[in-house]
Amino acid sequence: MKKELEDFEDENINKLAPSLSKIEKKELFVAPENYFEKLPGQMQDKIHANVKPHSYWVPNYKLAFASLSVFLILLSGIYYFTNKTAIIAEPQTSELIQNYDSQYLSSVDETELAEQLDDEVLENTSMQIEKSNGISNEEIEDYLLSNNIDLTTISNEF
Repeated sequence: MKKELEDFEDENINKLAPSLSKIEKKELFVAPENYFEKLPGQMQDKIHANVKPHSYWVPNYKLAFASLSVFLILLSGIYYFTNKTAIIAEPQTSELIQNYDSQYLSSVDETELAEQLDDEVLENTSMQIEKSNGISNEEIEDYLLSNNIDLTTISNEF
């Protein structure tokens, strides 16, 4: 059966391509003996020889640097936006306070200062006085009314 198939193929080649059938048939490439039986073992040996032990921690320096940069930027942003306290300059000497008092405060009228204070500041101040003394505004008003003390008298004393 195999021989018949080969003969049939040869006849077809002779009919279709007569010049091709005139070329001599010879084996140009020869595989070494038992090559295909040994090939899988040889491949496995080469693969296992090149395999390095796998580590789950592979240092990726670019990723580590980028992560560190992002972390530092976030940290500095959080620090910047949460620590926006006003810096209050402390006077260095009592002479500085006296100079300021003599130059600026003595020339300002008390009514001008009172006008500059807003109601919220005055309310906070009165609340602080209540907390520190334990006396409420109502108690102060009752005392002034019960002793017939006029506001002009108080303002003249200060």
